[in-house]
Amino acid sequence: MRILIIQTFAEKNPRWKQSVNLSNVRYRLYFSWNTRMRSWFMSVLDVDDNILLGGIRLVPKIDLLAKYRASVPGLPSGVLSVMDKQNDPATAEITRDNLGTRFLLTYMESGG
Repeated sequence: MRILIIQTFAEKNPRWKQSVNLSNVRYRLYFSWNTRMRSWFMSVLDVDDNILLGGIRLVPKIDLLAKYRASVPGLPSGVLSVMDKQNDPATAEITRDNLGTRFLLTYMESGG
């Protein structure tokens, strides 16, 4: 089982799009900071920029795609999650500036 750390560019940009290979399939991920909600959101797109799933709020320690996988065809089969490097629940808030430094977006390939 392979774990991939997906590079993020939050410290420089409030929104960006990047291509990634997840379980040998190419996807485009779109990230944006929502000032009103004080949260990062992500959308998953195919290589032709068709939205597979939009508006996923980035929160730590959950499979971000789990509740959508059965109803949305084409999503990555592995676990996409945000890991807190400090592992401190008292301060575990993803902010505008700590995505990519304290909080890392990770992808763990499925065992199949």
